[in-house]
Amino acid sequence: AIQQQPSLALIPILSEIILVGLLPIIFSFLNKDKLADYGITTKRLSVSLALAAGIVLLYFAYLSILAKHLTTSIQLPTFQHISLGYAILAVIGLLAYGPLEVFFVVWLIHNTDRIIKSEMKTWSWGLLLTVAIYALLHAFSQGAYSLVIAAIMLAFGLVFKRTHNSIGPMIAFMLINDYAWFLATVLLR
Repeated sequence: AIQQQPSLALIPILSEIILVGLLPIIFSFLNKDKLADYGITTKRLSVSLALAAGIVLLYFAYLSILAKHLTTSIQLPTFQHISLGYAILAVIGLLAYGPLEVFFVVWLIHNTDRIIKSEMKTWSWGLLLTVAIYALLHAFSQGAYSLVIAAIMLAFGLVFKRTHNSIGPMIAFMLINDYAWFLATVLLR
């Protein structure tokens, strides 16, 4: 339906922003959390970026093996008749389904660890429970591919837990999230 009527992309994008981004940000603000609690910091940024780049390369290698030729999840649109509104919505969609989605997962990991008091461990209950629930929720819409998504989020969660920086995973997930690129392609064609 979104391919036939691109303006419908506004529904999932706004839903993602409100449910995945706005609510955790409000809770964090009310709790007086620091951005660094969720890995939004320049400390260990280069390590976070390098580890996340390695995950992206592994994911693209996985896609290439499945396709039997070099490929990525990035599908650039043909840019025929672009409206400014759709261009802005495409950028917002990429940010919502990339950095904002990783922020949500990191937020869940951090707060679950805080509740369970396992914050200092790399392989924490917060990480494992969050990834398991995230995979289960995606299983309803993505089937077996939810296991790939879980593996990606587990890897990004480990990067966050080791570096205490989530910026690398945020950028990386924007690059490998098929749905983000699907929306951008639909909106910018």
